[in-house]
Amino acid sequence: MAQSAPSSWTGYLPLVPLRIRSALKTDLGCSAAELVYGYALCLPREFLAFTSAPSSQSGSYVKTLRDCIRSLRLTPLRHNSHRQVFIDKALDDVTHVFVWRMAHEPPLQRPYDGPFRMLRQSSKFFTIDRQGVWHTLSLSLLKKAHIDEDADVPGPSKHRPTNAASAIDAEPATTVMSANEV
Repeated sequence: MAQSAPSSWTGYLPLVPLRIRSALKTDLGCSAAELVYGYALCLPREFLAFTSAPSSQSGSYVKTLRDCIRSLRLTPLRHNSHRQVFIDKALDDVTHVFVWRMAHEPPLQRPYDGPFRMLRQSSKFFTIDRQGVWHTLSLSLLKKAHIDEDADVPGPSKHRPTNAASAIDAEPATTVMSANEV
């Protein structure tokens, strides 16, 4: 910016911090403002102070500043809100799962509860037996439990029906949770 008009480099000083915050970091693929705020900077018109009686000197300064801003390239917006949740492929043939606690835990505490028996699964949700109560949970909260065949795991639920026809009628109320609820 200052190289195009070396004699008036002081006129570009207000744009230097703005340029630093909005400059694209090639290694990260985003600007410093996007890292801090989550989106590119968009300055409102009210950001600039307007005077009631413009002088000839301030008019040329504003014109120079406008020309400088027009010559800048815009940084394309980056949408970080649509992140992909990792879903383990091992959950396709699982019998028991661990459930993430979704709470801040003190150091050296287990982040997962379980193991719990998996009762049903769909493309995005699992129904598990958690101490006799059925819960429907999002896949993003689950982790496969590797159970030894001889290990002692929680027994069958009291609410589990004996045949498939009565499964719908005998199902207790379920709780649906996802990773977005904290």
